[in-house]
Amino acid sequence: MAMNERSLVVLQAWLSANWVSVAVYLGVAALLGLMFGMMRGRWLKGAFYGLLLGPLGWWLILRWEAHGLPCPECGGLNGARARTCRHCKVDLRRAADRSARSRIHARGDGWR
Repeated sequence: MAMNERSLVVLQAWLSANWVSVAVYLGVAALLGLMFGMMRGRWLKGAFYGLLLGPLGWWLILRWEAHGLPCPECGGLNGARARTCRHCKVDLRRAADRSARSRIHARGDGWR
């Protein structure tokens, strides 16, 4: 038996004995990649990188720049076509039209 055939047989035997562990690892890697990707607004790409690269993929996902529209009130990320912020429920179009000075005045902290 050649060296390549022998290592292939050993790999096949190891996978047949440990297929559950491999499947769980790949599922967890893809799930974590999906969650990290959702934080950056790219969930499908995150799941793919997490599944393909594991911990290295997670690190790459966390290094991505956030993708989406930031809320002018709370700073949370929203989808590209969002009308209201999913974090603070403010109307994004009206909030973007207001100036920073009017937002400070609207808080009513007593200073004028």
